[in-house]
Amino acid sequence: MARGEAAPRDYRLAATAFIGSVNGLLHDWSAGWVDATLDEAVDELVRQLLGILRPAGWSPGL
Repeated sequence: MARGEAAPRDYRLAATAFIGSVNGLLHDWSAGWVDATLDEAVDELVRQLLGILRPAGWSPGL
């Protein structure tokens, strides 16, 4: 945030939700309940994290 690379906000709640998302997805993936490769699962988690850090309509430096 300080360098303008992420939207300025309190990330505590979002971080908790993201950690739950990681735990849930990887549990379900390792149990065989999610039909995806590890790379696909990681790509989805990266998209979610970037959506938290850089929401639609936000751009660096704003």
